[in-house]
Amino acid sequence: MNRFEALIRPGRALLLPGVHDALSARMAEQLEFEGLCVGGAAVGIMQFALPDIGLQSFGEYRDCVGRIQSGSTLPIMIDAEDGFGDAKSVTRTVRAFEQMGVDALILEDLLPLTAGKPPRTLSLAEATIKLEAALRARRSAGTWIVGRTDVAHAGDHAAVAQRARRFEEIGVDAVLATGLRDLEDMRRLRGCVQVPLIALVAQTKPWVAPSLEEASHEGYEILMHAASLMLQVVAATREGLTSLRDRCQPTWPSLTPTLEGMGKLLCTGAWNGIDTYAETSLAISKLNP
Repeated sequence: MNRFEALIRPGRALLLPGVHDALSARMAEQLEFEGLCVGGAAVGIMQFALPDIGLQSFGEYRDCVGRIQSGSTLPIMIDAEDGFGDAKSVTRTVRAFEQMGVDALILEDLLPLTAGKPPRTLSLAEATIKLEAALRARRSAGTWIVGRTDVAHAGDHAAVAQRARRFEEIGVDAVLATGLRDLEDMRRLRGCVQVPLIALVAQTKPWVAPSLEEASHEGYEILMHAASLMLQVVAATREGLTSLRDRCQPTWPSLTPTLEGMGKLLCTGAWNGIDTYAETSLAISKLNP
């Protein structure tokens, strides 16, 4: 069974925070979240200072996800973008991330964004081909393939149901639709398919941003906040740098961790324990040559 499937509970959506590095992943686990999501936009912004317009390469993104995984043992759902190319690239993407232990991959039908132009999507036939390639590529049915459609984001709200149904027909494990305008749109989509539905909260987009209670009430199994943490970190970083520039000293948030708190977060004691064990072993070997 997929680890996300095991976390789904009737009537209560699973809340997934979006993390962008190993430290945020570690903190999410210590704060007792049950799973994580990784957004391509958050990773591109925080690790490369790049806009979300398809500039990250497959290798760069793969390496970033690997570092994020090193910070946590929680199940992880990643934005696999458009699979980084055609059906062949999708196959490689799925196999690589599955081998790394990623629990779920979200594959979108959105074409790379172009400045000054509205978003565009693949045709349904093209999107289907890529999702079918992803489903064939996975080694285990325990790896979730999530079909994401951005047709509503691109302005075609009438096509959402058709794409969701088609994705379900070919065997995806869950569906994510962006660009929904309100709770009524969410409700209509819930009535179209039986597979788990994922709601994405995107504060910078003119979409519905449901609360956990609203998503749960509408029958959605997962609520993702893919970029919420990233936006807060950017705001706090700017505030701290501005204070340092203007006052020559930083502004310390009320929740600034202590040295002891940082030690627990970074597992310093466990790392020091390795040296202690090595020193003890060496001393014993000298006593018993």
